[in-house]
Amino acid sequence: MPAEDSGGTLPPDPTWRERAPYSVRFLQPAKLSFRNHTFELEQSAGSGSVEAFDQVTCWPSGEVLARAMDHPMAPFSVCGRRVLELGSGTGVAGLMAAALGAAHVTLTDLPEVLPVTRRNAERFAATHRGCAPVDVRALDWESDTVVSDEAPDVILAADVTAFVQLLPALERTMHRLAVPATEVYIMHQRRGNDAQFLLDEFGRRFEVEEMSLPDDLRAGCCALYRLQRGVERGEGAAGDTLEERAASGDVRALKALYAG
Repeated sequence: MPAEDSGGTLPPDPTWRERAPYSVRFLQPAKLSFRNHTFELEQSAGSGSVEAFDQVTCWPSGEVLARAMDHPMAPFSVCGRRVLELGSGTGVAGLMAAALGAAHVTLTDLPEVLPVTRRNAERFAATHRGCAPVDVRALDWESDTVVSDEAPDVILAADVTAFVQLLPALERTMHRLAVPATEVYIMHQRRGNDAQFLLDEFGRRFEVEEMSLPDDLRAGCCALYRLQRGVERGEGAAGDTLEERAASGDVRALKALYAG
């Protein structure tokens, strides 16, 4: 099994943990070494229900997003900015934002996940004194929950695009939370050609751009997308729910309904 700290010029292959034993993925803390920071992140196997989304582990895309932010040639900066992370899980990306000088960080996820997220935020605060304050808030993408009185400058999300049936709710949530000046960054783990679902869903109301990542990130399994509101192309034309879009003949919506 590869060491989590490569001790060399390249980080370990971020996909190794997916092939690791169950105990490493869900029961033991994930210990991640970055350029100037070390995180110890609690993980959890959740309830074990296939219907639940309560497993908490350090997915490759979350690690790659954190490493990209911490890279000397980082594709974007969070310094001095208000950051909101969606589907935080272990909180690795949001906590890296706090370590890198964000003005404020809010980690969000489903209520059943938050105990783990909160403990990770508390451990981070104890070991990274002087960093940005980190709030932990419940946010269900199907709700209209208000998580902050101010719009974030940056929205982060990693491995939130694996389930195509959740993309419409995620898109609505991002559109509701973002203002035109908000920069949204999604780190997507490639699984075949599934990035097209993301592009189709978000391309209706966001400008979507795939960003270049430094070669030495070992990021071949992932793609970083930058989204920004401002261009409303046919918003509402095919309906905002999966059912409405499927009824209008949207093949991808039909596939998503079938998959759900």
